[in-house]
Amino acid sequence: MNTNTFCICIVMGMLLASPHIRQVNAQPLETWLSFDGGYTFQKSLPLDLNIPVEQRSNGSALALSLLYGNDRAEHGVRFSYLRQQDISFHPADLPSFADRYVALTIDYQYTRYHFRDIGGLPLSFGTGPYLFVANQIIDYRASPNSTVEYNELMYGGGINITLQYLPEAPISLQLTLLNGGHLGSQEVNRENSTFSDERANGWLAEVNGEVSFRLNADWQIFAFYNWAERTEHVFQQNQRRTFQHVNLGIRYRLEDD
Repeated sequence: MNTNTFCICIVMGMLLASPHIRQVNAQPLETWLSFDGGYTFQKSLPLDLNIPVEQRSNGSALALSLLYGNDRAEHGVRFSYLRQQDISFHPADLPSFADRYVALTIDYQYTRYHFRDIGGLPLSFGTGPYLFVANQIIDYRASPNSTVEYNELMYGGGINITLQYLPEAPISLQLTLLNGGHLGSQEVNRENSTFSDERANGWLAEVNGEVSFRLNADWQIFAFYNWAERTEHVFQQNQRRTFQHVNLGIRYRLEDD
């Protein structure tokens, strides 16, 4: 056993033996159904250009989520729809050739909570995998009478790190960090001609923060902020796309299992 392995074993042993950190015991299962919607902002920066020109747009987002789990682990599935218009170039604030941006995403997140009551606080720590499939469509004005549609299908995932703060009060906080990558393909429709088999690969990073208020045993209201950054390598073009979302929602607890 080398020195690094020995040190890691010592640290893990101290964590497991600490009286201020208890491991999770199984609890009854709960299923929550939630609906949310709000404001979203997007910024795209071409990485192959030497001039600081970026494309910005504003829009709205809707989502339906199902959360299923207990005190030890959670499964979350989310269906989200994003639509953005008013696309313009900055810093000159000029109208863009793009008419709209639409995205439909299905993602799955599993979180296993390793520790509860860290440091004597109602703080929980968990990790797990994150998977998603997304279809995004961008329409460009090729001429006054025709448009070019970019239909991009992406699939990927990564690792999530979750911190939960669950005091006795009805207010709770959650912070989730995501990091991973994606693969995909892009199909271009130009005047009834289709060009496919273009790759769309890259990496992603996200930060999600949620504040929820429990009205009673069956209802919650919540607000969350999402920041996401994604690089996309499509054919001979590279760009970095940044998203920001501010959503409000309501969550209902279905019958316990």
